[in-house]
Order: sequence, then structure tokens, then C-alpha cells
Amino acid sequence: MRLLALSLLFSAFCLITPAQNLPDKINGYKLHQADILVTRLPLSSAASEPDAVVSVASPKAAQIGLTGVSFEVSAEFLSKKESGKVDLVTFKDLSVNGLSLYVEEYAHPFEFKNGKPVSIPKPAKVSIRTTSIPRAALNELMNSPKELVVTGTAFVFARFKKFGFTFKRVVPVKIDLKFANPLRSL
Repeated sequence: MRLLALSLLFSAFCLITPAQNLPDKINGYKLHQADILVTRLPLSSAASEPDAVVSVASPKAAQIGLTGVSFEVSAEFLSKKESGKVDLVTFKDLSVNGLSLYVEEYAHPFEFKNGKPVSIPKPAKVSIRTTSIPRAALNELMNSPKELVVTGTAFVFARFKKFGFTFKRVVPVKIDLKFANPLRSL
């Protein structure tokens, strides 16, 4: 009877425990979940109390070529609980209104201190491949949306300082931003 009760309890626990679809470590950095707000608003206007806030500037056209269109995106970062150094930022499944974006690995390390805003040293480079441009143009002609919705995940590889020790952590950051469609005003 006890064995049946224990197995039922274990089964119930397994059913209500959410499955984690990320590994415990990525590139030698231990996975760390944090509440990070990604916004277009200035850092000072963040209403909620997340662990950190990232304020993303409007993209600026950088290059138009045979391989596609490139943009540069700057950002500011404010950590409210930790100090450390960002080593690398990678991006996964980044898209705008369902259209895949390519973002270069951001390999420009920078340090941050608890409660002090910092701008990233160089803008991130985002591009839309030439093969995606006809689909984007057709979508714009048929269904010109008022807003462009950017979604995806950034993985921030950083070293955090605590009690005189340094810990390597990777923090997944969900991106869900809305921009006014600049083509609607033309």
C-alpha cells in the first residue's frame, strides 16, 4: 500500500513539474534563470522590478548588399542585483513578424556594476538575408502591419561576482519587442 502511495505521489510530482528544455550547462557556463526585461523605453522608466533591464534603441540601416540588408542596434543595460562581466551574447530563433533574422554573435565583452547603467561598446549587427526579402516585400504589400514584432531568445554568457568569487553563468533572455512600422508612414 505504501509503495502504491509513494509511486502515485512521485507520478503526480512529475506531472506538475515543468520540463526544462535547456541543458544545465552551455559552453561551460551554468544555466541561470533571471527576470530580465527587454524594452524600448529608457532604463529609468522600467515600471516593474526585474533583476535587469535592457533598453534597445531603434535599428539603424548599416549596409545594403547582395547578401541582404544589415542593421545596427545599440542597447543600454542595467543590472539591479548583480555585478560582473558579459563575455558573449548569442541569439536563437530571432524573427520580425515571422521573418527570420540573422544576428552576429556579440563578442564585445563589457563590465557592469549593480545599479549603474552601461551602454554596450559596439552595436549588434542584425541582417535580413536576400532570400527573405521577397517574402517580406509581399507581406508588406498584402498586409502592411502597424507594428513590427521582434521575438526570439538571447543567451548572455557572463561572469558574476559574489562574495569575492566569480561564477560563470549563461542567462536566457526572452525578446518580445514591438516597433512602429516605418513603411506605414511612407
